[in-house]
Amino acid sequence: MLISTKGRYALRVMVDIALSGGGAPVSLRDVAERQEISVKYLEAIISTLVKAELVESFRGKAGGYKLAREANDITVKDIIEATEGTTVPVECAGGACPRQIGCVTAPLWSELDRVVDDFLNGVTLKDVINGNINRNI
Repeated sequence: MLISTKGRYALRVMVDIALSGGGAPVSLRDVAERQEISVKYLEAIISTLVKAELVESFRGKAGGYKLAREANDITVKDIIEATEGTTVPVECAGGACPRQIGCVTAPLWSELDRVVDDFLNGVTLKDVINGNINRNI
């Protein structure tokens, strides 16, 4: 599994909104400036996060974006899946391989998928903000 720039930036955007909002919508332009990411690229990322119901959009002069849920209710897996589509490390771990039955490597990939899934599901946005990402898997 390779997390793209879109996935990494999405996590940064979510952290920025959580830290900067204070309950009020955060301007995408302000996020772009703080994170040193182009507004145009952030527009595509934020659109994905809105569709995934991770952030809410507010229009108008005081508009911007807020988290749709509390930071402790949003997992890193939620964010990564919204932007990447999946966290499966290899196709055969997702059950798409016709050789999976009887394949001696299939259990390895399935276990790696489980570990990655458990880890990303066990770390919330609040954990990332607080630096609390150490997990015993």
